[in-house]
Amino acid sequence: MTIISRTKHLQNRLFLYLNTLRYLKLSQLFYLMYYRVFGFSKKVTKRSVPIKKIDIFFPQYKEPVFIDRNTIFLLNRKKNIFGKIDWMPKKETKLWNYNLHYFDDLTAIRSSERRILQQHFIDDWVENKDTNDYRWDPYPTSLRVINFLKWSTKEKNIPDYFNHLIYEHAEHIRNNLEFHLGGNHLLTNAKALIFCGLFLDEPNNKFLKRGIEILDKELNEQFFADGGHYERSPMYQNIMVYDLMDIYNLFSKTNPTCPIKKRLQKTIFSTLQWSKVMTHQDGSMAYFNDSCEEVAPSINILMNYSKHLGLEKVDKFNNEIIFLDNSNFVRANSGSFSVFIDVGVVGPNYLPGHAHDEISSFELDLNKKRIFVNSGISTYENNEKRFIQRSIKSHNCLNVKGNNFSEVWGGFRVARRAKRDFFSIDNNRVTISCSSKTYKSIGVENINRSFEFKGNKILIHDSIPCKNQIEVNFHLHPDMLIEKINQKEAIIKFEKIKLLFKSSKSIVIKDGTWNKSFSKVMNNKQIKISFYGRNLVSTIEDISNG
Repeated sequence: MTIISRTKHLQNRLFLYLNTLRYLKLSQLFYLMYYRVFGFSKKVTKRSVPIKKIDIFFPQYKEPVFIDRNTIFLLNRKKNIFGKIDWMPKKETKLWNYNLHYFDDLTAIRSSERRILQQHFIDDWVENKDTNDYRWDPYPTSLRVINFLKWSTKEKNIPDYFNHLIYEHAEHIRNNLEFHLGGNHLLTNAKALIFCGLFLDEPNNKFLKRGIEILDKELNEQFFADGGHYERSPMYQNIMVYDLMDIYNLFSKTNPTCPIKKRLQKTIFSTLQWSKVMTHQDGSMAYFNDSCEEVAPSINILMNYSKHLGLEKVDKFNNEIIFLDNSNFVRANSGSFSVFIDVGVVGPNYLPGHAHDEISSFELDLNKKRIFVNSGISTYENNEKRFIQRSIKSHNCLNVKGNNFSEVWGGFRVARRAKRDFFSIDNNRVTISCSSKTYKSIGVENINRSFEFKGNKILIHDSIPCKNQIEVNFHLHPDMLIEKINQKEAIIKFEKIKLLFKSSKSIVIKDGTWNKSFSKVMNNKQIKISFYGRNLVSTIEDISNG
């Protein structure tokens, strides 16, 4: 590498960091620097506080983790144990190690059948807990203590060390709140403190007070008036709705007159409605931003939980076009189609970690079957696979010369971002126009896309102001079969479903991948349209009865 090219590379990296850091809050920068220098503080405490026995029901929906003493199953990966349990296996990813320390098995389905096995893993973890690694990061610590406390409600023989263990967790979370991240991490910290405060028989209620204080603030900041969580991920939305219902459930049993309970109820109503709108006809969530299956509770689980809590009130939506005007998603119901469109920018500005480059992208289902899908996620590692999964090419939208519209990088970072210049809903048409500095640098002022809904036919109009090398991708669900019938048309089929896809330009059918979940990648087909020009019209028509 020459001196000139090295200087240019360093300059680009500097601008990348500056364009990322400039969006952060001052408080985030302070805590980022503080935790980077000092790390999370693990203070030794010998205090032990009795745990209250609470008669309460918590749903079980996750799959078992502890298969037997020699087998752990996490994130679709099986880990065999030979001899001593390795609580920090170096060959596994950070996310896998995080999940290992959540102890989700304690609240997984058929949990009661594994009591002896669970006690074995808990005892071993406690014997090896005094190390400074991922196991004491605030997020896994928060999830673990919540699972410990839920487990204690059904366990007759609580270990003697449990009173000290729970207090130790509570103190550690209170001293290491994730203000550098915020978002779902900070809400999880608050939930953990509230659980500890309501379970621990402690007179001054310091954990409960701190947890409610954070929750009260974050309910205002993190949830839009339309019910959406501000990280704009259907997966994290469902996780957050479930967390709010857990907190509401515990307050109902232990402190039913707590003032924040009414605010929780109102938020749960609106967030459930949002989740319902952003759910496909088959009950699966739309894959926008960081979303995939087998992580968050499904809408059916959420609805059943809300019914148990007496919170099942969710308005039915009969509108042909529903606009979630704060979180900026559109659902259009046209004929037998449901179409979901992302019409918003990366958000929130200071927390883009779970954002993808997907403005104007869409998903589509027909008769309870997903047809066009975004590609989802299978990893959180900072690698090429993660970069591709967040990039514009992995979503159903237009790009110019293969460039990203928003500058995603580093696993969980975004530098320069797309800006929405125009948006409208007019009768049966949704139109969006957006721009970005990355595209202006290659001579493209903006890109434009409109969806026109005509019953069982949908027209997608794509355009840019001047001629350039355009690429548009349409990713199909793995169940879909596709057959090209001429240069510009193809038939998409699944069982009784039959669609005609037409384009004003030549199409190419390519092999691709769809990421159902972490470490679970499936082969699929994608339609790629690449040409030099300005305009493209794509038509999707239901010909199942034709």
